[in-house]
Amino acid sequence: MFKNRNILRRYNIIMLLCVFGTYLNAQNIFIENKGQFPKQVRAKVNLPSGSLFIEDGKLIYSFYSGDQLSALHNLKLANKDIAAHAYVSEFINCSSQLSTSLSGESNYYENYFLGDKSTWSANVRSYKSLYQSNVYSGVDVHYYMAEDKLKYDIIIAPKSDVKQIKIKYSGAKNITLEGGDLFITTSVNTVKEHHPYAYQIINGERINVNCIYMLRGGALSFDFPEGYNQEYELIIDPILEFSTYSGSRIDNFGYTATYDNLGYLYAGSTAFGTGYPTTIGAYQINYANSVGGTDIAITKYDTTGTQRIYSTYLGGANDELPHSMIVNSTNELFIYGTTASADFPTTQLAFQQNFKGGVSFAPSGIGATFPNGSDIFVSRLSANGGNLLASTFIGGSGNDGLNTAGQLKYNYADEVRGEIDIDHQNNVYIATCTNSNDFPVRNSFNTNFNGGQEGCIIKMDNQLTSIIWSAYLGGTNDDAIYSLALDFNNDIYVTGGTNSADFPCTINGYQTTHQDSVTADAFVTKISANGGQVLASSYFGTPQYDQSYFVEIGRNNLVYFFGQTASTGMQLVNNANYSVSSGGQFIAIFNEDLSSVLRSTVVGTGKGTPDISPTAFLVDVCDKIYIAGWGSNLGGSLSTLNLPITNNAYQTTTDGNDVYLMVLDDALD
Repeated sequence: MFKNRNILRRYNIIMLLCVFGTYLNAQNIFIENKGQFPKQVRAKVNLPSGSLFIEDGKLIYSFYSGDQLSALHNLKLANKDIAAHAYVSEFINCSSQLSTSLSGESNYYENYFLGDKSTWSANVRSYKSLYQSNVYSGVDVHYYMAEDKLKYDIIIAPKSDVKQIKIKYSGAKNITLEGGDLFITTSVNTVKEHHPYAYQIINGERINVNCIYMLRGGALSFDFPEGYNQEYELIIDPILEFSTYSGSRIDNFGYTATYDNLGYLYAGSTAFGTGYPTTIGAYQINYANSVGGTDIAITKYDTTGTQRIYSTYLGGANDELPHSMIVNSTNELFIYGTTASADFPTTQLAFQQNFKGGVSFAPSGIGATFPNGSDIFVSRLSANGGNLLASTFIGGSGNDGLNTAGQLKYNYADEVRGEIDIDHQNNVYIATCTNSNDFPVRNSFNTNFNGGQEGCIIKMDNQLTSIIWSAYLGGTNDDAIYSLALDFNNDIYVTGGTNSADFPCTINGYQTTHQDSVTADAFVTKISANGGQVLASSYFGTPQYDQSYFVEIGRNNLVYFFGQTASTGMQLVNNANYSVSSGGQFIAIFNEDLSSVLRSTVVGTGKGTPDISPTAFLVDVCDKIYIAGWGSNLGGSLSTLNLPITNNAYQTTTDGNDVYLMVLDDALD
């Protein structure tokens, strides 16, 4: 999962999660039947907003409306009836010799003492795996957990007839095949089964087998257009997913998301009125905006994405935008953003309790306005979402927190960039930009305002009562910081875009001369942990437009960053195994003192301008590189059309207005 990276899309939040994503670490998910269930049930699995009952050759899915249950719980539903829907998936004419076995017994047990005493059961165990042998002659089915998801394999023995496998669906509202995927629609949800993945192990090597669904009269079967080697075992491995919306009754634009160490998901958005589904006990259950604009809306979801832990508004009488969020070691959520509200909620000991504002500003197309300018805010919510533990303004007499520089705004919502992070001592860092010549800078390498829009970096205590150090970063023209990362020594790397020919580069920096006198160059800067000095700083650019939107630190303290470019040919390609000439997105890897580029590449369609607006970037523990972005007519020339995809891609078609994901290894291959 991406760490605390902004999602800038003018759509309702959509989260795709596995339908069988169960409680974190719930590896023993098959509950045995010791009389508490009907006798034909072999095991039960708890699903998001429902249950699965496994019988001999039959699966019974039972779902209910999670939204209605939540509304009833929150006293928002007058009718006490909860919509529910069950359907059956059955192996037609399965063998009478079928047998079921459970393995991987749990160390714990459950007791069922409900209703009729004849169904009471004690010491009920759960298991890791359920295996059904002889579902058909030579065909077994294995149910198990993998990567916190329930999966099942259909295992066909050598020389067995795969055509005998037919799965009948009954009770669903609708069943369709679309793009090779199977969609089962009920009155309360939709289940999606991806086109089947099949393979064989031949001489120790996994051989992929082309396999497709066939649907006739509600019965599903499998077809192999290119055949397969019937001398070896064949495994068919389906995957199921569900999707959910935020559930808002009003316009709701997603901006940022993060997660905690328990696997809970936090979504930050803007809500344009009453009707966002808040929860009882949340800090702010009512829409506070008096001008009909935006309040922030925050929802914490469980590990399956099907239940809200809490959901709250956050805001004052005017507009707010959430830029970035992160969770600390005690699962408290920190939100960084910008506000136009003089009455934005602050706490008693906050560093700055008063709104200072600036000049009137209205970002294009976002639906928010700042008639009296903007201040940065940082707020800290309790783990249950019920208390505002700390909250403060940060700003001077100019606009703060918003990228208002015209030459540095390339994408829709580029005004709403910047990032918040937390170190191991729970100190808070914010990287953004300011137009205030009296911004609260102190105890740092630079407290002088150089003109135009400046980048700024702030380090605060966890209670948001004081600034430990803060600094301007920039030259005499416009500068913007979009992202930050902390290395193993708590030195800070920041990155963004600049129009300044006198941006503070260090002597040994990789590139010390501004390349593009018209638009922007990317930059990356390393600052000491105490804020006392710039340890290293460099441009990264060409004579064309370049900006860097994200920075990450790899396992060997190397510096990775990701951005956009309008460079042509292979100007930004160094030591890379994969590149696309004139690709519009760059990935670069620097050594830690920023004196040299170890590897860099450009990716995309090769049209010579950016294809996507960067929205997420991650370097994992193995130094694999993940990038994400979106194309849309909201972004001018941005589009996901013709971007390269792999053969087994989740989605192989696009209308140009989609999210795009790419993974590269450390060799940029």
